[in-house]
Amino acid sequence: MLIATFIVTTRQERLAQFKSEEYTLVGVDGTVPQAQHLYDYLFDHHRPNGADIQLDEMEPLGFNPNELSSKLCLVTTQVDADAIAAAFRIQFSENFSLDAHQRPLYNNDPDKYRFLRAICYECDHLGVPEELNDYADSAAMVVAALKEESKQVVSQLGLSQYRSEWGLQDKESYGSACFERGVDCLYQLLEPSLDWDYPAIAQPYWETLETNTQKIIEQQRIREYRNCLIFNQVGMNSYIDPRCWFRAYRKQGFKPEYPVTVTQREIWMDGQFQGYAYTLGTIPLHPRQKEFDYTAGVFEALTEVERERNPEANPWGGRATVGGSGWNTPSNLTPEEVIDIVLKRN
Repeated sequence: MLIATFIVTTRQERLAQFKSEEYTLVGVDGTVPQAQHLYDYLFDHHRPNGADIQLDEMEPLGFNPNELSSKLCLVTTQVDADAIAAAFRIQFSENFSLDAHQRPLYNNDPDKYRFLRAICYECDHLGVPEELNDYADSAAMVVAALKEESKQVVSQLGLSQYRSEWGLQDKESYGSACFERGVDCLYQLLEPSLDWDYPAIAQPYWETLETNTQKIIEQQRIREYRNCLIFNQVGMNSYIDPRCWFRAYRKQGFKPEYPVTVTQREIWMDGQFQGYAYTLGTIPLHPRQKEFDYTAGVFEALTEVERERNPEANPWGGRATVGGSGWNTPSNLTPEEVIDIVLKRN
């Protein structure tokens, strides 16, 4: 098996560095802005008519091993279980695995591949389609366990528990280490001779999720605007699982007509406030969810307004049901303006 280098970055110069060192750059589940030309292979389902999950965007892989350097760099812009599964798929593919006994790890095992697909759906859609229901509970546990594993990375790297104090290099080091650790966890999950006790690892995560859900309710962090929902994450100096917001809005009795959600959060770097960023999402299983496709002009419209205020602003982007403001520049829009633009385009 080729030993890969795992990188999480949104910076073009970071990719250029690895390119200059003659790495084969393979991107999954996100594209670094203005850097598409640097990738040797790019699999990104965040595009118009992209696949629901990253794995489905990659079939067939189509690599030619003879064209690859011996140094493989797997890149994503934001680590999650969908990106981790995609990187796992590549590293253990017939194209990259040099040790023949590794290849059947899941390529020739339909059940293991279905499990991987369920993990991806749970990550990106907070649930699985009916044909993968037999893996629904296990997939949810795996996604939670992968997130819980990331806490170990913080201590291993000696980072502050307050992310607002992290610098850019800290954030990239953390993401990259989580990316690599996640692939190793999936290997332990699917290799019969190993054991990754993901249900036990996931348990503290579910407890934190419930605590954060109650905090959202108590602090009244959800408000309705034009029959859409605004989630106020400002001042919550920790990762908030999207499930927290969906559990909270249901408990509070919100019944929005549209599935549109906008999450506002702060951007901090080296302890300095940089501005605000947004996640534009949809409510899973909302009866009108399929009416909204953010790749059909919405991201472009948001970028146009953003650049009227800051010509250097990075573009908005994402996939049909979820995306967000630019990676490397704060947004100059308000949550209400974001919703106004979305509804105007739908």
